[in-house]
Formats: sequence, structure tokens, C-alpha cells
Amino acid sequence: MGADLSYANLAGADLSNTILTGATLDKAMLSGADMTNSVAVGTTFYDAEMNFVILRNADLSYSEFIAADLTNADLRNSNLMGSVQVWADLNFSYGINLDNCPPKKFSPDDWVCLNNNLVGPFIAYPLSH
Repeated sequence: MGADLSYANLAGADLSNTILTGATLDKAMLSGADMTNSVAVGTTFYDAEMNFVILRNADLSYSEFIAADLTNADLRNSNLMGSVQVWADLNFSYGINLDNCPPKKFSPDDWVCLNNNLVGPFIAYPLSH
């Protein structure tokens, strides 16, 4: 079991290369945080505020993003195997070249993963990589 960081204000924090495996970040403020290359296997982000979070190359397998706000999140090359995004807001997120897709039964109804790319009603296409 990891650290309990529920309600923590980590907005804008540099959490790149951080090990958060098994942590609890329920209702945490992670807006604008950089979690590039972080490992958050089995981490819970229930109702977390994660808009504009950078999750590039992050291992998020078996994590739970239930009711999390992931608008404008950068999920490029991340691993979402076995993760749960029920009631999550993925609008304008950028999820391409995923290592693994989340299971459809645990994804928002209007989102699918095709060829390891998240596709939904509102998708972000940044001009730069």
C-alpha cells in the first residue's frame, strides 16, 4: 500500500519520474502537474482534479480515475492497461500511442481506444509534440 495523498494540493508540481505505486490521491489537486515517466500502478485518483496534467510515458496500469477530471490531459505513450475511468472527464485529452488501452467496460461511454489511441467526442490535437 502506498502513501495517502488524498486532498493534497500538487497543482503544477514536478512529479516526473516519481514512484506513486498504490498511492491514494483521492480528491487531490493535480492540475498542471508534470507526471512524465512516473509509475502509478494501482493508484487511486477518485474525483481528482487533473486537468492539464502531463502523464507522458507514465505507467498508470490498474489505476482508478473514477470521476476524475482529466480534461486537456496529456496521456501520450502512457500505459492504461486495466485502468478504470468510469465517469471520468477525458474531454480534450491527448491519448495517442498508448502502451496499452484501458478496458472498454471501464471507460467513459463515449470513448474508445482504437489502435492504442483514445478517441472520443472532444479530442485534442496539439500542434507540437
